[in-house]
Amino acid sequence: MNQQSMQTLTQYHHWANNRLWSKVRHLTTEQLTESCWLSRGNIFKTLLHMVDTQWSWRLACQEGQLPPELKSEDFPNIHALIQYWEEDDASLLAYAGTLDDQQLTGTVTYSWPRAQPRTKILWYILMHIVNHGTHHRSEVGQYLETIGHSPGDLDFIKFVS
Repeated sequence: MNQQSMQTLTQYHHWANNRLWSKVRHLTTEQLTESCWLSRGNIFKTLLHMVDTQWSWRLACQEGQLPPELKSEDFPNIHALIQYWEEDDASLLAYAGTLDDQQLTGTVTYSWPRAQPRTKILWYILMHIVNHGTHHRSEVGQYLETIGHSPGDLDFIKFVS
């Protein structure tokens, strides 16, 4: 993995997140919290899981520590969650922009409570953030389509076209 490719992937990730946010910010609380087939049970919990995964893995890379999980009580509404996520997206983009090819192919060691420290190649973790986001964005996007709020095409090829 090289710096230019990783920068492109994190920019795509941000672009696709924006497309999703443009739709979910207009949903009612009932639409966001209604039980459905999504992996986390509803839209809000799935979005929370997405930002939590991004934030925690970014911090693992930068600080060597996986933080405690974000909680839905931390975000009184969708606007607070999106604002937090937008700020973390900016942090992820900035962080990825500081990394050179050697750093990306090097390792990072991280830990969390009640577990032994682990070491992974840095770009593997960053790719996990992007790939995890793609998985859940497609899941939420498909559900949004069924309730009349499709975010449109989220494909990488659309982003680079």
